[in-house]
Amino acid sequence: MKLKLFILAAIAFLVIEVQAHAGVILISHVSAAASAGDHTTVTTGPIDTTGADFIAVCVGFAFNDTISSVTDSEVNSVSARTAYLSTNDAAAQLFFIASPSTSATHTFTVNCTASCFPSADVAVFRGSKLSSPYESENGAHNDSSATLQPGSISPAENNELLISCLGFAGATATASIDSGFSISDQQDWANAVNIGSALAYLNETTAASKNPQWSLTASQSTAASIATFKSASQQAAPRVF
Repeated sequence: MKLKLFILAAIAFLVIEVQAHAGVILISHVSAAASAGDHTTVTTGPIDTTGADFIAVCVGFAFNDTISSVTDSEVNSVSARTAYLSTNDAAAQLFFIASPSTSATHTFTVNCTASCFPSADVAVFRGSKLSSPYESENGAHNDSSATLQPGSISPAENNELLISCLGFAGATATASIDSGFSISDQQDWANAVNIGSALAYLNETTAASKNPQWSLTASQSTAASIATFKSASQQAAPRVF
């Protein structure tokens, strides 16, 4: 009987450990770019965000304009992080929604002050801290390069979600990123239509400084940011018994 109770307790403990270290997971994503006839706004197609507790929106846009608003079909409160601007073309800015209202047909809209030629990449996650998940950010730009690092960032806790947002302009190119990040979506640059953008994410299981390098297949104007967000499972590293 004691052995049975011990086994059951051990199983329950392992389940708790696995749940505690699940971190934040991507559940859906979408991207869109401005059209040739409208350089001031872009709206994504609908996606199912049911079950989400965190949404990130990466916007690529022209450096000489600003994003006036990011809204969604569920009328959520959208928080803006710093806009990072090159001096000759591309800019990038990350927005996020914590504890969002969700739906099976969720859309997102970016509006510019003037003509900012926007594109947007939206990533939807489950497992984030429900209130005040934002922790810190960094960012950088380069006016002519095929690579860019947004700057180092150091999560304070395990299982944090790291998001990097890239904006680029000047040449058709494919983006990639190192340091274990995964790209959820990319919108390519289109001359006189839209600035390119890409969103990448990493579930940082064990807290450590990160400064990933974005790489493009052609040199051009780039800007990028990186931010870290707390998860609902902020715990020490898993124990082995």
